[in-house]
Amino acid sequence: MKSWRYVFKLDPDREMDERSLDAVWMSGMDAIMVEGSSGVTYEKLEQALQFHYSK
Repeated sequence: MKSWRYVFKLDPDREMDERSLDAVWMSGMDAIMVEGSSGVTYEKLEQALQFHYSK
């Protein structure tokens, strides 16, 4: 099993512009941790990552 060196924390409740999220996506991260303080739903997660599926 590969050791993780870079994990990105994604909070679907926080707005992140496409350019910033794309930079994180292309940074070579090993994993994405999805969490938030409140109100995290599948729909919000899907919206946060939506544009990557359409590229």
